[in-house]
Amino acid sequence: MAEDQRLFEALVRHAATTGFAERAGVAPAEVTAFFDRLRSTLGLPPPAPATTLYLHTDGAARGNPGPAGIGASISEESGAIVASVSRYVGENTNNFAEYHAVIAGLEEARSLKPEVLHIRLDSLLVVNQVKGLWRVKEKTLMPLVARVHELLRHFAHWDIAHIPREENGEADRLANLGIDQHGG
Repeated sequence: MAEDQRLFEALVRHAATTGFAERAGVAPAEVTAFFDRLRSTLGLPPPAPATTLYLHTDGAARGNPGPAGIGASISEESGAIVASVSRYVGENTNNFAEYHAVIAGLEEARSLKPEVLHIRLDSLLVVNQVKGLWRVKEKTLMPLVARVHELLRHFAHWDIAHIPREENGEADRLANLGIDQHGG
């Protein structure tokens, strides 16, 4: 039974972290509900409280610069979404929006106090600038990079990685929702 539990939790984590729901064309909440029903049917105990969270962020600008929005989705290892952010950030560039999405997501994640935070986004520029692999050439982005680094100090363990756009569907939806709700 312990081996079944271990395999089941590995399957849940895999589905949650690989963009399974987006590729399958279903809402992440539907996948979470399915696994909860399956767990109950199999008689498996509930998972231990999540201390690892996944933060997916995205920024969008229509026109670049243009009406811009941010989206951030925070989920448990099971894929259950525990918090989200969707906001309009004015007439700005896509890079500005990408950074503000990371900042808003980190601020929200900080309140949840995870032991480990995995940050995922589809902006290779932001990922590599935050990692220090690429220089920040645009002066307006320098204070935003500094704010991201300041917020990251609040997390004992974190990593940041680039993911394909297809695996960032919920954050993209939230960023566009921020623009749409403003009338952009």
